Amino acid sequence: MEENSYSWLTDLRERLASPAGNGIPLYLYFAGVFETFVTEKKIQPGLRLPVDRIFAEQIGISHITLARGLNELRKKGLIERSRAHGTFVSHALPEEKKTPPLAAVLFDDIVPERIGSTIFPALYNELSARGYKMLFYSAAGDSATQAQQLKELFNNPHCSGALVWSIMSLEDLADVMKHKPANWPLVFLNCNPEFALEADCIRFYCLDALFEITRRFLSTGGGKIKLCVTGNYQNNIAWQKIKYLADQEFGSGIVDFEPLEYLLHKRSKKILVVTNWQSKESFYGKYVQIITGSDKKNISVPAIYFHNPMQAKKAVDLLQLRISSPQSAYRHWLLPYSLLNIDQVI
Repeated sequence: MEENSYSWLTDLRERLASPAGNGIPLYLYFAGVFETFVTEKKIQPGLRLPVDRIFAEQIGISHITLARGLNELRKKGLIERSRAHGTFVSHALPEEKKTPPLAAVLFDDIVPERIGSTIFPALYNELSARGYKMLFYSAAGDSATQAQQLKELFNNPHCSGALVWSIMSLEDLADVMKHKPANWPLVFLNCNPEFALEADCIRFYCLDALFEITRRFLSTGGGKIKLCVTGNYQNNIAWQKIKYLADQEFGSGIVDFEPLEYLLHKRSKKILVVTNWQSKESFYGKYVQIITGSDKKNISVPAIYFHNPMQAKKAVDLLQLRISSPQSAYRHWLLPYSLLNIDQVI
């Protein structure tokens, strides 16, 4: 047998090195991970496994634990064992095991502006088209809750990986990354540069996008671009850099930060709103109703939002790449402005 036929051994050992958690006995955890590897074709049908003593040493568990786990796999029809010929992965999987693999999607909260946006249905459709069943989690706006959800998923042998709309603090993220198995696929949908150092992420190249939006808007008689950035994002280095460079190219005051409330009485076609916050309405026209503050008043101004179905496609692309060929090196993908549907809002 070729040596690379056993490349999955390293990944299996790393999975088993983390505590199984949730009270799952180690032999059942081993059996669950092994079953996932078989169904995902990381372990090929008909492969002869090492003898039990060597196999147990290679994956870092006891001979007794291995034997109990292999017995569970045998009862499920996933392996065949005989004293004369050894242990082999079954050539044909039982029909009941040919179920879609799970891919987790973690959002910050279940709110209309997130669930009703383009990204949630796009993620669902992309995963379904690739044969994955979505396992959805909401953190209810709590950083620690989302961190705990991820740590539990690391120990779920049936979960292939996760796509995360993160609200985790840097402290919670650091704790999560300590628990993450080395090759466990984890893709963030909204990472700041700090996150990109630690995990795969998909994010829009906002600078090019804003420049293109500004050019088109000014060429049609527009006057100013208003960056309505919520929470502490206004102090984010990336957004400050966008404003600075845009001011340098288009003139001071063309791009500025404003609270949404300021625009209540500025219903002007000369103002374009660029926001990181999803309104409850669709962004498919030249104008959008944006709900502001506790008084729930509406404003009507031209607007663009950086969520896009292409973000979901790229995220699932990367997740599938990680699942099929796990790597230890991380990277992030920038989505160019050409992927934004600018003509729909200008």
